Amino acid sequence: MKLHRVLEQSFETFQEQSEAARVTLLHPRSRYRSLLVARLINSSEFPAFYYALGPDDINLSSFLSGITHDLANQHPTFGRHLNMLPSESESNLNAIITTFARDIGELSEKPFYLILDEYDRSDEADDIQMFIEKLTAHLPEHCKLIINSRTLPRLPWVSMIARGDAVIIEDEQVIRRDFYEIQGKGSKMLEVYALGPGFVLLNDQPIDSWEGHLPRLLFFFALDRPVITRSEICQAFWPELDMDQAVNVFHVTKRRLHKALDMDVLVHDEGYYRVNPDLDIYYDVMHYVAHLMDARSTQQ
Repeated sequence: MKLHRVLEQSFETFQEQSEAARVTLLHPRSRYRSLLVARLINSSEFPAFYYALGPDDINLSSFLSGITHDLANQHPTFGRHLNMLPSESESNLNAIITTFARDIGELSEKPFYLILDEYDRSDEADDIQMFIEKLTAHLPEHCKLIINSRTLPRLPWVSMIARGDAVIIEDEQVIRRDFYEIQGKGSKMLEVYALGPGFVLLNDQPIDSWEGHLPRLLFFFALDRPVITRSEICQAFWPELDMDQAVNVFHVTKRRLHKALDMDVLVHDEGYYRVNPDLDIYYDVMHYVAHLMDARSTQQ
């Protein structure tokens, strides 16, 4: 198949799937994702506003400065609300998000694309990841956020897809199964049933001894994202503690989790924690979301 036809199929898939979603991720495996970005920028259907993250985007402050500068070159008044925020609001994330969303809403009165390219440059920036996650709930209805990344962003894609807020596209295909590639890979079978009170089976044997509720909650928390950082875990579980105290509690909780399943459930790799790839996981939530997507597709 000729490249032009493949690209047009990818564009058609994007148009169909992104119609209802706030956020579209061009999957890192996509061979033509950068070509699709170029196609969207040159599309006559909707205007597109583009920002490629750079090496300086290592925290939220740098990201906001960079994107405000670049989008102001594309729309002269962009950032006027954000720039008017009082200095004491710099620590108020909710105020920054709602103000930034207001600036985004004024980019165009018509439907438009907001493209974040090279998003993987923010992989190590917890505050940027958190900002984008919270921003998705405040995006104006006529804005479609598109993320192009060489890695799977650290966002809760399963829950976002379940709400209908997000879709993941790999060229002309929609990702509908095994969103984080945790099924069928490992040698030990782990069945996770989170729809309801939540219980876990390891090689058909129930896990009953968790030594408290935190190890079990930590496990479910890790399942909902592709990878997580220690600081993300500490912020989610122990925001009232200072970082040293939270880290100590985290390590105790992690040891109890590993003891409950008699193995290292969370493995640390290049600064991130993820569920051990030696586990072949059946996760009922992901199967539920897959069926939910199938049902939505049938209704269209």
